[in-house]
Parts: sequence; C-alpha cells; structure tokens
Amino acid sequence: MNKKILLLLLCAFCLSANAQKSKKPAKTKTATTTAKKTTLAKAETLSAELLEKKDNYKFYLLAGKDSILIKNISGKIGTNVPTECKITPFTTKGAKLYSVSWIERNTVGDAKSKLENITETHTEIWDVPNKAQLYANTQMVDNISEIVWLDPNKTASKTVEKIRRDGFELTLLPDGDINIKNKTMEDKLTYDAAQKKYVSAKKK
Repeated sequence: MNKKILLLLLCAFCLSANAQKSKKPAKTKTATTTAKKTTLAKAETLSAELLEKKDNYKFYLLAGKDSILIKNISGKIGTNVPTECKITPFTTKGAKLYSVSWIERNTVGDAKSKLENITETHTEIWDVPNKAQLYANTQMVDNISEIVWLDPNKTASKTVEKIRRDGFELTLLPDGDINIKNKTMEDKLTYDAAQKKYVSAKKK
C-alpha cells in the first residue's frame, strides 16, 4: 500500500514539474509611442514633413537622405501646427534657392472676456545643399474680440473687435529679390552671391 502511495506521489510531482516547464513566461507590456508623419508640401526632390508625436512635433525639410530641421516644439501640441505649406524653387544670381512658407494659427483667451485668434505667416529662404537659412520672416495678424463693461456693476457690456498686426508682409519677386513692407516702411532685399546672404538693395 505504501508503495502505491509513493508511486502516486512521484507521478504527481513529475506532472507538476513538466507543467511548469511548458508554461510560457508572461509577456511584459511595454508602452509604445507612435509617430505620425505627414507630407505638407513637395517641390522637385524637396518635401516638407511634419513628424508628430504625443507631446511634440518636428517640422523639417527632406531632400533625399538629408533632412533640415525647421522647427521643433516640445510640450502639448496646440493649434499652432504648420498648415498651408508651400515650397517655391527659384534661381537668383546663379544660386538655386527655395522659399518655404506656411501658416500657424493659435487661439488665446476666453470668449467671455477677451479672445485672440492669431495667424502667423512664416517664410524662410533656404540654400538646401548647404543647409543654410538665408532669410526668415514672420507676419502676425491678431484678431481680438474683447468684452468691455459699460458700468462698474458689470450689468451692461459691448463687444469690441480690433486687429493688431506685427512684422512685415513678404513678397518674393520673380528675380529672386524680396520685398517687405508694413504700414510705416518698405524695403527691398537682394541676394549677395559673394556673402551668400540677403542684403538691403538700398545699401548694396
């Protein structure tokens, strides 16, 4: 009888050991971060790409295997993501250059007090083979809607709309020169091949 019990215990031990060996180790779940890549514009062999993650994005130019970082923003991504991007190739003074323009929109404030809808138009001139930024311009238009109280007790109010502008409006001319202007001044810039940069045409 004792031999039978001993034999049964030995069989049970062997089965338990085999079951433990055959059990696969549990897979550890790891957090994965996926990135979303969007092509915003293309011209010739150049493209403007947006690589967006959960908490940041990179805006860059891609030329073959080479990339040029235009903008890197960390933190919570708001509404100021580049849109309406355009790449314009042009030649001036024997140099092949590229104009890259895009728009960023952002909203600041509260409609119950003061709301600002901000639109920024960015333009950058690049010498892509040398990865050199030759000129950068930002024009900002801020459409402001503000609640103004007409009495100290705040029983009556009116909405005041106004527009605030900052920076210069940029125009790329057919010969590769740049015209910039605002309400008070205007200037023309031309590419200096010797210095490899844009200079004021008035001072040249």
